[in-house]
Amino acid sequence: MDRADRTFMSARPVVAAVRTLAVVALLVLVSLAIPRGSAPPAPRLSHLEVWSGTLVPTTNASRALDFDGAPLEKGWVFLLEAQVQGGSVSAVLMIGSNTAKAWTIPVSSRWYDTMLLPDTGVYNLTLTNPGMTDVSFSIYFDQSCNCAGKAFPATMTAGLLIFNVDVQTPSVVPVEFNKPAAFTVRVTAALLAQGGGRWPGDFTKLAESGTAVRRQADPTLPPVWLYELNVSITQPARVYYFVQALTFIPANNTDEGARTVAPFFPTPTPIRPSISPFVFVAIAVVLAGIGGFVLWRGRRGLPEPEDRPSKKKGGKGKGAKGRKQAAHRAGGRDGSRKRTSQGRSRRS
Repeated sequence: MDRADRTFMSARPVVAAVRTLAVVALLVLVSLAIPRGSAPPAPRLSHLEVWSGTLVPTTNASRALDFDGAPLEKGWVFLLEAQVQGGSVSAVLMIGSNTAKAWTIPVSSRWYDTMLLPDTGVYNLTLTNPGMTDVSFSIYFDQSCNCAGKAFPATMTAGLLIFNVDVQTPSVVPVEFNKPAAFTVRVTAALLAQGGGRWPGDFTKLAESGTAVRRQADPTLPPVWLYELNVSITQPARVYYFVQALTFIPANNTDEGARTVAPFFPTPTPIRPSISPFVFVAIAVVLAGIGGFVLWRGRRGLPEPEDRPSKKKGGKGKGAKGRKQAAHRAGGRDGSRKRTSQGRSRRS
């Protein structure tokens, strides 16, 4: 065995050790990149989709919430609606590692709550059964938006939908909501008054309609039933419309269209500034004062009594004639008023 062979044989243990260290390092990096025991992403739940299920004692389930595939927006009014049987359910709404809201939902055929979303993003909703018996639930969420229409979920016999419209100038804002075939509803227009966004306590109600009226847009079209509201807005604001399902009509629940509510917002009518009666009174007082001042100045500009022409017979009076003759004679005597020839006068 020559020297080269002996060198190669002596280096083999070193190469093997290096390879072993490389494999160990790779395994460590892989283990750090994929933490052991990490939970898979929660299934997605979009707005107005019903999530139903059963929770056995001490178990939980989660859903990632989105708005038709988009993140939920900061400042939206968020609605959580639920029906729970068998026991209470704990619900926690989180964005990242921050808890946005936590609820305890009691046994109820209908429970709901609203809030303002604190941030923009995909939220996770986790339900937990803290009791010792199985709990069944049906739950959905909604949020305020200027949408063309929304449908009450098919498996819910009651519920709430939220719409909004932004008003930029003082206006009378009209709106028309169709009556869905499967429900009678009540529509309430409101402004947000408190930062929490809890309905109805944090809102100021502007108008309400629980009776539909029959309207026909054209003789060739069939009549429809509408809920109509008109509200006056004196400054830029967002007007919210809460549509509450009052009565469920199972026989009419044939498809999604029978559960759909679609608002129509005609062009708002600008509010012209009104003038207070006190303003008219003030203007009248100012004009009267100006008129009195003008009359007073006019009286002061008249000639004094002794300078006025005499009203004696002849119209001019003896005094006026005497003064004129005296002035003429005086001018002739002292030479201060020299006569000029008519020819010179014409040339000048």
